Amino acid sequence: MLLAPTSPLAPTPPNHRAEQDAKDIRHLKTYEVLLKEQDFGPGPWSQSNIEPGASMLIATSNSGGVIVLGETTITYLSGADFKTLPIAFSCFKAYGKIDDQRYLLGDHMGVLSVLVVTMEGGGVASLNLERLGVTSQPTSLTYLDNGVMFVGSSFGDSQVRHQAIDPRHSTPSLPR
Repeated sequence: MLLAPTSPLAPTPPNHRAEQDAKDIRHLKTYEVLLKEQDFGPGPWSQSNIEPGASMLIATSNSGGVIVLGETTITYLSGADFKTLPIAFSCFKAYGKIDDQRYLLGDHMGVLSVLVVTMEGGGVASLNLERLGVTSQPTSLTYLDNGVMFVGSSFGDSQVRHQAIDPRHSTPSLPR
């Protein structure tokens, strides 16, 4: 079971939860937090049959959607809005938010990437994954500011890195 709370600023923030049924099929469900009742109620949407290798959910602050990080796909879901990006096999271990459209991702091999979610007309127009380089396998990723990020690792040296990520563009400036 994976649980990803959304923005605490929403009046009744929905939560996203991946569940696996008796046939080993994963489903994504949303729940509303009922503060008075101190319980969960049904949410605004759900999605059946998400990738079996999905290991992380990233709640987005723009539209109540969720990014599902799988082994071979990255998918954005928000009710009727649906966008999938096929990727090479990867087991994501950590993520960190840069801003509402960009997320740092680190995988089992220490590959550091940035996921760019391009919004258009209230929905997602595209997903792009740009490789930034290789580091220790991350346990945590934190974007500090001005291209500086912290890579926390339980498997190697933790690092403070400077990466040229231009905030004026939707894709990172990659070193050559």
